[in-house]
Amino acid sequence: MKTSELASNLYEIPIIDNHCHPPLKSRIETETALKRFFTESFDPRIVSDHLQHTLFYQQSLRDMSALLGIEPDIDTLLTKRNLLGTEELTRHIVQQANIRGLVMDFGYQSDDSHTVDEVRDMLRDMDCPCFYVLRLETRAEQLMLQNPDFDRFMAAFTQELSDLRTRGVTALKSIIAYRSGLDIQPTTESQAAEAFGDVMSDHAQSGSALRLASKPLLDYLIVRALKLVSTQDIPVQFHTALGDPDVDLLKANPLHLKSIFDDQQFRDVPIVLLHCYPYLREAAYLTNMYGNAYLDLSMTIPMLNFSALRALEDVLGMAPTSKILYGSDAPSLVDFLWLGAESIRRSLGQVLSGWIEQGLPESEAERIAHQILHQNAEGLYGGS
Repeated sequence: MKTSELASNLYEIPIIDNHCHPPLKSRIETETALKRFFTESFDPRIVSDHLQHTLFYQQSLRDMSALLGIEPDIDTLLTKRNLLGTEELTRHIVQQANIRGLVMDFGYQSDDSHTVDEVRDMLRDMDCPCFYVLRLETRAEQLMLQNPDFDRFMAAFTQELSDLRTRGVTALKSIIAYRSGLDIQPTTESQAAEAFGDVMSDHAQSGSALRLASKPLLDYLIVRALKLVSTQDIPVQFHTALGDPDVDLLKANPLHLKSIFDDQQFRDVPIVLLHCYPYLREAAYLTNMYGNAYLDLSMTIPMLNFSALRALEDVLGMAPTSKILYGSDAPSLVDFLWLGAESIRRSLGQVLSGWIEQGLPESEAERIAHQILHQNAEGLYGGS
């Protein structure tokens, strides 16, 4: 099977985007505003002087323009996007990319972001459900403000994580990698209560927004959350690896979660390792060793662009194909739903075509594509 033939066939396979975020309501008026979505850096020199020289950005402009049927000119692209508006653009992308489900984290959200009800309304009459992901740390912060006493807070936290699927929650998401790292340590209730008091005291004195970054309290809450969902068939997504500059990349290595995987009380909790770059091999190793470990490709795809071929080869070389999930990340710019879909189909087509030439049966290549693009997510998240 030729690369072009396989790539064409992949467009007929539906996609479930295992990890993305809600789109913004506001218009993107300038190239500078657009470029900020294509880097995790806070350094303004990256946007002003260097981003336009990345393969990721240049290919993204071509893919975005092709979607809208225009020449790759930035002014024309911005004008066309704004004429369409977010709702029409979203529907167009979902249809053209053959997307059949969005597993969406609404915790990374501002007043300018669409709500879950608004996203679902955008997708009305389309065969593309939006599945709600509850971000643990964000919700814990809200509950702490509502319940400034530790016992009351823990009761509210426990109630919040009970009977999740009935309440419309498809998965949990943790950003503990950003706050204190993935090296989750055993923590007693008394240690957590003391940490809770310190956090609330510091918040009262500072007068600033509460940001939960206490390692003892976070470690305690994550373990508590895993216990609460252990009988609910609810996947838990963990941010790992690259992200904003405030993440300590060394502490975001998914290998730090080995103690969680080794703990038998969590063996039935599906754990999805998000993003994973540059720790793709480490994440793939974990999926090979633990039945409840899954590897997500969001952010890695489409950011690596042409280098995504090497990334996929590393992952497919170690991870069971039943454990690999596609995701776009789509960080507030809805176009990423399209960019991710284009990138995974383009890269997966090339990798699998090359392996067919080396002896991989075509039926096996097709099976792998179905698993990564939608079947693994369907099995993991179900129809809730």
